Amino acid sequence: EEAFARATFGAPLPFPEEVLEEPESRLLTLALPLIQEAERRLAAAASGMAAAGGSLPFDPGTIVPLLLAGLPNQLLWTVTRAAVLELNVARLEGRTAGETPEERFASFLEILRRPEGALSLLELYPVLARQLVLRVGNWADASIEMLRRLAADWEDVRAAFGPAEEPGRVTAVVFGAGDRHRGGRAVCLLTFASGWRLVYKPRPMGIAARFQDLLGWMNERGFVPAFRRLGVLDRETHGWMEFAAAGPSAGREEIRRFYQRMGGSLALLYGLDASDFHYENLIASGEHPLLIDLESVVQPRLSAPADSGADWIANQIMGESVLRIGLLPQRFWGGAGEGVDLSGLGSPEGQLSPDRFPYWEERGTDAMQLRRRQLAMRGAENRPSLGGEPVDVDDFKEDLIDGFTRAYRLLRTHREELLAEGGLLSRMAGEEIRVLLRPTRSYALLLQESFHPFLLRDALERDRHFDLLWQGVAESPAIEQVVAAERRELLAGDIPLFNSRLGSRDLLGEGGERWPDFFERSGLEL
Repeated sequence: EEAFARATFGAPLPFPEEVLEEPESRLLTLALPLIQEAERRLAAAASGMAAAGGSLPFDPGTIVPLLLAGLPNQLLWTVTRAAVLELNVARLEGRTAGETPEERFASFLEILRRPEGALSLLELYPVLARQLVLRVGNWADASIEMLRRLAADWEDVRAAFGPAEEPGRVTAVVFGAGDRHRGGRAVCLLTFASGWRLVYKPRPMGIAARFQDLLGWMNERGFVPAFRRLGVLDRETHGWMEFAAAGPSAGREEIRRFYQRMGGSLALLYGLDASDFHYENLIASGEHPLLIDLESVVQPRLSAPADSGADWIANQIMGESVLRIGLLPQRFWGGAGEGVDLSGLGSPEGQLSPDRFPYWEERGTDAMQLRRRQLAMRGAENRPSLGGEPVDVDDFKEDLIDGFTRAYRLLRTHREELLAEGGLLSRMAGEEIRVLLRPTRSYALLLQESFHPFLLRDALERDRHFDLLWQGVAESPAIEQVVAAERRELLAGDIPLFNSRLGSRDLLGEGGERWPDFFERSGLEL
């Protein structure tokens, strides 16, 4: 009500032209009053930081448009299915004007620009209204929090990462890399006027910093070729990380060293019981493999179900092997299809997605409709390249095995030192890690389908939709304890996130919950 009372109706959406060229983005006109309210909040916060004095790493006059450029991606799927359904209803009822489908689409946008038009649609979809308030508000809160942390930490960031030249002020913000947790918070990539880039992570970064210490420890004890360490600044509630830039290899010898280091990393991750190192969590930077998401480096173990059968035992055996880490090429989600290789050392490029993704036909017309199909997946920057072509790991498997073997022997030789009181591992004991109780893909699909128009009309129906979470309990009974927390986070538009501490068997939730002795053994014990 406050947003609609203060809105400037008829004003354009405050997004870059390239965003508004996409017809779906224009349907966000429905949320214009809320977007304007968030824009005012951001501008007031930036001005307040400037008035407080001190040198800011961003221009209060330009930072708001930079942040707003990322908002459409967070709102589009929330809005479009219901908006397109009502677009088709308006066509059938003759409420849009125009001779062509494009003209009638534009006429529908005019309806949404009027307060009575937007409010009448939101009255039909009260869950959509609530989700828009929640999502736009969370986005504004997370953006302001990031700016305040950047301003407060700036001198320490400069000291920790020491860019060679004056970085200048922020010129681009990519907000939303990865999943959103804890009230819409997500990883953010900042680009500065000099071209220097910095990664912001809205979570503790202690485990990432300790992993870089382990790489340095291995270098000091003679592992060659030496690992490159990434700069990390942990602030306990959040942190900053050096941007890992991808780059080609200069020749075959560099690629051999890449895979020797990769084998060494594989041995270290195997010793640390790591998981989730898929193709998006590895960057090939010349001859250096750089691991960029280290929140699941050490994983605790659940107790076996009382009636565990062959599947559970097989999964446990796989989980104690190097395959658990996710770096080695392997197929996931085979089922009736071919499956897909998402491993750190493989690439999904050209493979068909395991799911049928939604897309729009007849875009920008009043005949828009949703279709689904498998899509050819794109690769990332995880594979080294030579002469512009990605390299196949199979051609360098001997180097990979050599690096693994030498690193494994080094770890075994210095085992007592690693395990000693006051050693590197014991100093990691209190660090926070992420625990993956279900595949993130399952949460993402469940959340995506919760924006079906029928579920946005009736909150009870949407609640029932999230009861699908109970389907996994039979296979993993321990999950029963966390279903209520999973539901709460999904209803709030977040991917559920669970944590633990390296030396603890307790599970921690986003809302401050603690489930004591949830795990049979802690990650540090293992």
